[in-house]
Amino acid sequence: MNGSMDRDKKKVLFAEDNESITKIIIYILKKDGYEIIHYPTGEGVVEGAKTNKPDLILLDLMMPIKNGLMILREIKADPEIKDIPVIFLSANSSDVNIKSGMGMGAADYILKPFAFDDLSLRIKKQLNII
Repeated sequence: MNGSMDRDKKKVLFAEDNESITKIIIYILKKDGYEIIHYPTGEGVVEGAKTNKPDLILLDLMMPIKNGLMILREIKADPEIKDIPVIFLSANSSDVNIKSGMGMGAADYILKPFAFDDLSLRIKKQLNII
């Protein structure tokens, strides 16, 4: 890890209910040197974003309690956190869901299963690291 990354460690908050995918995301985020905040359901994500002020939010689209679109709607309605880029992760490739998410202000929409390098690059792009 280079010195500039240590001084300016980026924080990524993610919500994912699938344990296997959570492990993969944590592996990728740790490898790239991010501080990680994880929520296993949609509950608490908006409050967590307000408290932790992440640089990026990764949201699973379909989760128990609160789905990704509901969470994105709340994020975009809150002046404190509305400018944090949000990337959706979803196995749902429906055009309706992709258009809904992007139309509501998501920065990106990544289909599962995803390539490790693809997720890493898209995160870096949103954080202006590349």
